[in-house]
This record gives sequence, structure tokens and C-alpha cells, in this order.
Amino acid sequence: MENNLIEIIKRGEDSQTQFKLRFDSVDALAAEISAMANSKGGIILVGVSDTGESLGIDDDRRLNQMISNSCSQKIDPPLSVTTNNIFLKNKLIVKSEKATKRPVF
Repeated sequence: MENNLIEIIKRGEDSQTQFKLRFDSVDALAAEISAMANSKGGIILVGVSDTGESLGIDDDRRLNQMISNSCSQKIDPPLSVTTNNIFLKNKLIVKSEKATKRPVF
């Protein structure tokens, strides 16, 4: 997975791959996940700047809780996403599939 992650970062952002240094609010996180679900789905790589600089995250437990809260309480209809904690410079990947019931708010 680490080699694949390096390749993803090298390719940069596109409509199905977004880099976020961090999320400070559940609402901002819900907006990003909803946008992905309303399109083709994709991944949000947290701990990476928009320029591809890998800085990592401080507290993956807190972020996993934010993800859970945003998907169950802030997104309508609620979504299920997959997360992977990557220990290469402490990053987290949030994978959102294309929503079956759209639009997602």
C-alpha cells in the first residue's frame, strides 16, 4: 500500500483524488465526502498538502471519529466509507464510493 500511496501523491489531485492537510470541522469533512459520493467516488488523502507535501496527521483516532460522525450525522442519506491508516508518515485515506442514492447532502 505504501508504494501505491507514493504513486498517488506523485500523480497529484484530480476529480477522484483530493489531498487535505487536515480537517478542523465535521461539516467540512462531510462536504468533501458528499462531493466525492455525488460524483464517481474517490479518495481523500489526509495528511498531505495540496502541493503533495507529506506532513502527516497528529491524531488518527480523533479523525476516524470525525469521519464516523460526519457520515452518520451530517450526510443525508448517511454514507459508509472505508478508512485506512497508513503509517508511512502517518496519513489516513478516506475512500468514498459513488453514492447509490443521489444526491447526497
